[in-house]
Amino acid sequence: MLIRAAGAVAWRPGPDGAEILLVHRAKYDDWSLPKGKVEPGEPLPVTAYREVGEESGAAITLGQRLAAVRYKVNGNPKQVDWWVARVTSVDDSAVPNHEVDQVAWLPLAQALKRVSYKQDVSCSATSPLVRGHCPAYLAAAREGTASLGVERRRRRRPPPGQGRHH
Repeated sequence: MLIRAAGAVAWRPGPDGAEILLVHRAKYDDWSLPKGKVEPGEPLPVTAYREVGEESGAAITLGQRLAAVRYKVNGNPKQVDWWVARVTSVDDSAVPNHEVDQVAWLPLAQALKRVSYKQDVSCSATSPLVRGHCPAYLAAAREGTASLGVERRRRRRPPPGQGRHH
């Protein structure tokens, strides 16, 4: 049976550009992007939002949906659906908790080196923050003024008078 989970490549503006949120789980002694299992009847975006908050104390605004990642856990297939998410606030008293003993806010290159699992790196590598799919967005992210996904939607919109119905 497929295990479903959701999470986010959560970021905030830092002094040298975007900082990526990683969580450390003492039980496994690993660093990962915040994610967790879907509760019965829960929509995937709600799972992503809830898990980031529970694990890190961060409130987020979900942005662009990223490619889902599939892998096996103890022989069972697992699929994690990912989003890019802008962190809007952090409750520093939320960590440590029963799942996470510490968080780290790292520049992207350092975050990619610290994560313990290759699926987290492949997820991050599909993010516009990593691959630069949205150059205007990337520049705005460095300044802390970006709204996730806006640049991609603007590029797809036809110029006035040139839509399908004209």
